[in-house]
Amino acid sequence: MSSDRAAKRLTHRVAYRGRLLTLDVDRVREPGGLEVVREVIRHPGSSVIMPITADGRLVLVRQYRYAVGDFLWEAPAGHIDSGESAEEAARRELVEETGYYPHRLQSLLEFYPAPGFTDERMHLFLATELEERQPLPEEDERIEVRLFSVPEALRMVSAHEIRDAKTLIGLALLEERLTGR
Repeated sequence: MSSDRAAKRLTHRVAYRGRLLTLDVDRVREPGGLEVVREVIRHPGSSVIMPITADGRLVLVRQYRYAVGDFLWEAPAGHIDSGESAEEAARRELVEETGYYPHRLQSLLEFYPAPGFTDERMHLFLATELEERQPLPEEDERIEVRLFSVPEALRMVSAHEIRDAKTLIGLALLEERLTGR
């Protein structure tokens, strides 16, 4: 990256280091010369999966999200472990959360869910040719799995029953594929 497009870090401090993420507090000189303090959550990245069964239904999960204090319907997703590819993480997470193993994964999109404060990059996949296996949720996960038609899931968006951004993006791409728009 050229120097006129990159910030120059002047000072750096790790404010928090957890099992999944790190919080950096940096004083930087941004392009244009502005000096500011930036708090940045460093995240290893995630894989998001839009699993479609042979009969065209979408597999979604519902789980409690402490940060927002509510249960949310979401596309299955999870962080990428060290040394793991986004595709490997997608396969692992889908089996863990839903019990479905995808024999076919297609990369749809990579995006930054919240670039104002985190470097997390999400890798969105379409999963097909699903094989049912035993779900393997992590110890702290209580997950409900349900299948929905894509039109039903889109109605859930309009009814504010799906409010998770990664799932909204995935559904928009699925709708585009179905309608050709």
